[in-house]
Amino acid sequence: MNDLISRQAAIDAVNTWFELYVVNRTTANAVSIQDMLRALPSAQPQRKGHWVYAGTDFHTGDDWYTCSECEAIDEYYMSPYCWHCGCRMEGDDE
Repeated sequence: MNDLISRQAAIDAVNTWFELYVVNRTTANAVSIQDMLRALPSAQPQRKGHWVYAGTDFHTGDDWYTCSECEAIDEYYMSPYCWHCGCRMEGDDE
């Protein structure tokens, strides 16, 4: 089964494992890195947003849209996810 986990939580788990079992050579109750990652809680449900029309590029004629959640600009196309915050896009607000 595939679970969504926080990227930062995974990085922290790897760093903890490395520090405990590689740097400090702790062997008591050693667990594999896979076990540490499996123990992480699932991430929160994904947020939903929409693309908000922000104008047209004067030179190229391309429409610009911003994410309703983080206001990042999508200059060339309206993708199903915000490239900046990962929000799932549920439409646009033209």
